[in-house]
Amino acid sequence: MSFLEKIKQTFAKPASEEESSVSPHDGRYDQHAPIDFGEWGQAEEPPLGLEMVAEDEPQMRSADGGREAANSKCSEPGAVLPIVLTVMAAEGDYFEGSDLLREFNAAGLHIGKDGLFHAFPEHGVRAPLFSISNVLNPGLFDAQKIMTLQTRGVALFAQLPAAHSGKACFSALVETANRLATGLGGQIMDSERRLLTNHTLQRMQEQVLEFEYCRELERRKAGQSGS
Repeated sequence: MSFLEKIKQTFAKPASEEESSVSPHDGRYDQHAPIDFGEWGQAEEPPLGLEMVAEDEPQMRSADGGREAANSKCSEPGAVLPIVLTVMAAEGDYFEGSDLLREFNAAGLHIGKDGLFHAFPEHGVRAPLFSISNVLNPGLFDAQKIMTLQTRGVALFAQLPAAHSGKACFSALVETANRLATGLGGQIMDSERRLLTNHTLQRMQEQVLEFEYCRELERRKAGQSGS
């Protein structure tokens, strides 16, 4: 099963399940306070004390500040890392297609032939930083019918490795999720429909850093073996 098919399968739930999946009384909700995206975006230092390093100087913070512990966490060569956030409407509410289209256009997103909206960088490789699907079955958008669409939410997702750095994909995805949530009056949640918190965002950022570090190790090892 492809990554896109897994995403569609994960988020394509019947309406009855959608209602229960975002209930504030659901025991799956994270009890931490929701993240303050305004403060996160304006901080002079990288949020939560994490350092997104330059791609040509990979390193990984660990509990003791060393690289050895990070190295021990590296997955097998060829591993992939999915990045997923959802923007959900308030309980009992829906997003209107006209509002979605307005916010998608404002964010510079483009619908593809695959029925997904994609975010592209302003410069460089013409490949998506991330994509957006409908959370309702079948997960795709119909450009001819989007104005009459009603949905419980949308999913923003990317898979590493990608044509762009993990840092670029992650930052763009999080920024757009915040923009959509603000414009639509929705809530940002993780892939399990739990309200996004500082703790969850930090964990996701750490996973991206670790993945980038491990990928760089793979490249260097491959270069040494080929020399």
